[in-house]
Amino acid sequence: MSDEALQMARRLGDRAALAYALEGRHCANMGPRTVDRRQAIADELIAVAEQIEDTERAYAGHEYRFHALLEAGDAATAGQAFEAMTRIAEELRQPAQLWFAGVNRAKLALFEGRFDDAAALIREAFELGQHATRSTTTRGRSCAARSPATASRWRNF
Repeated sequence: MSDEALQMARRLGDRAALAYALEGRHCANMGPRTVDRRQAIADELIAVAEQIEDTERAYAGHEYRFHALLEAGDAATAGQAFEAMTRIAEELRQPAQLWFAGVNRAKLALFEGRFDDAAALIREAFELGQHATRSTTTRGRSCAARSPATASRWRNF
C-alpha cells in the first residue's frame, strides 16, 4: 500500500503528498535488512521537504536518516543527521520534536558507550517528554528501560 501511495503522489506531481507517502514508506520498511532502503527514503524525504518548505517532514527525514545510520554503524554521519534534526527541533519548538531530539541524544550516548552521560540524558529527555503527549512519554520510558545500561537506573526516575 505504501508503494501505491508513493506511485500516486509521483504520478500526480504532488510534492506534499509525496513527503507524507515517503514517511509511510519508511515506516513500512522497518527491519534489519532494509537500512539502505530506509536511508534512501530518508534522503529523498529531506530533499522533498526542503523543496516544499515543510519543516516537520524535514525533521522526520533527518530523524529517519539518523536511525538508519546508527543501525549501519556509522556514528559519525549519524551525528551530523542528529545535529540537523536537533536544529530543526529547536526551530519548531514543538514539544514532541524536542522530546524526540532529547531521546535521540541519549541513544547516541548509549551507542557511543557513554553510559553515565546517557543516564543523565535519559532523565533530561523524560523531563522534555512531560511537555509532549502522555503516550509519547510512556513510549520513550519503555524504550529506555529496555537498555541494559539504564534499566536498573530507570526505577529511580
